[in-house]
Amino acid sequence: MVQTPFAANADRKGRNSRVIFGFGALVVLAMLFAGIVGNTLGAAGQRRQSEAWQVHTLKVLVTTESLMGAANMAIRGERGYLITGEDRFLNPFRAGRRDGPRLLAQLAEQTRDNPVQQRHIADLRVRLARYYAVLERAIALRRAGQEQAATALVRSGAGMREIDGLLAMLSAVEVEEQRLLAVRTAASDRVNRQTDWNNYALAGVGVIFFLIAGMAAYSTMRAQNRTRRMAEQLRLSATTDELTGLANRRAFLHALEIALATARRTGRPLSVAVADVDFFKRVNDQFGHGGGDEVLQALSRIAEQTMRAGDLVGRLGGEEFAILMPDTDEIAARIACERLRGAISGRKIRLKSGEEIAITLSTGVALLAPSDDRDKLVRRADAALYQAKEGGRDQVRLAA
Repeated sequence: MVQTPFAANADRKGRNSRVIFGFGALVVLAMLFAGIVGNTLGAAGQRRQSEAWQVHTLKVLVTTESLMGAANMAIRGERGYLITGEDRFLNPFRAGRRDGPRLLAQLAEQTRDNPVQQRHIADLRVRLARYYAVLERAIALRRAGQEQAATALVRSGAGMREIDGLLAMLSAVEVEEQRLLAVRTAASDRVNRQTDWNNYALAGVGVIFFLIAGMAAYSTMRAQNRTRRMAEQLRLSATTDELTGLANRRAFLHALEIALATARRTGRPLSVAVADVDFFKRVNDQFGHGGGDEVLQALSRIAEQTMRAGDLVGRLGGEEFAILMPDTDEIAARIACERLRGAISGRKIRLKSGEEIAITLSTGVALLAPSDDRDKLVRRADAALYQAKEGGRDQVRLAA
């Protein structure tokens, strides 16, 4: 068949159109690909930033917990020295006194770009100095032979007030850090959601990019799962004692606030117990801190098994524990604590090394009084614990 000039010209135009269309399609596909890659890289960068924020917040929370631990270690050493008069019991105090300023400086460095946190740090620095001053004053009185004055200083609650102030400021630091994390996480979520929509829109233009869009969505889902897991880890870190698995000091005091409000509203009784392992320093000296940790873990399991299902057992710090007993008057609370004391003193704890150790528990119990707030109720239980220690240990005392 002979091709006419007109047909040949039309064929050339068709080929040219297909070439232009194909080239244009390649350009469009390249642009779509570049857009998807850009969105994916942006989402990956946002995920890395989000994870960095999560890690930063976790570091701040760990530092605040360590600072609280140093403060508790200092007061434990002071109490041990006031009771025994032996200089070796001051080792925990010296360790806490040494670590406190270091941890505070670390916290200041971690939050140096936040003016709000820096104001909190400045307040913490003043409160920490006052707290150590109260402890050092009690130690100085005991060293000078003025035991009654030292005891009176402890019973005045000055040390507890200062440590409660420290706890309040540390809580403010954590609240601010978690607020920032929530804001940043919300922004990250918005960016991730926008990235998803962009990827889906771009993928809808061509089937070839459908798989790429699916991979981006899958990657985003994995990032969100990692974020949820990190958030859960942060929640557990903020509410659970790492060593024992019990509620930590912050979570216990928060539960106490709720129980106290319920007791006020319903008129039901509420009791709180503060318990301390007797001569725990000897356990650490004989079996090392690893052995001491095993003892605290075993004690925690016994306490959870012995106390009622509605009671909450928490670790305040060191070898000091607390028990929240809703709907329980002081008689029933004492019976429950005596049952726990008997469960502890009536058995030996076997360590991983095969060695066995017997420990005892001193406990102070306080019933909620009309004039009590959360802190005063705990202080009264702590004062009863101090009386149990002075009275010979391995016993339960009711607060006055």
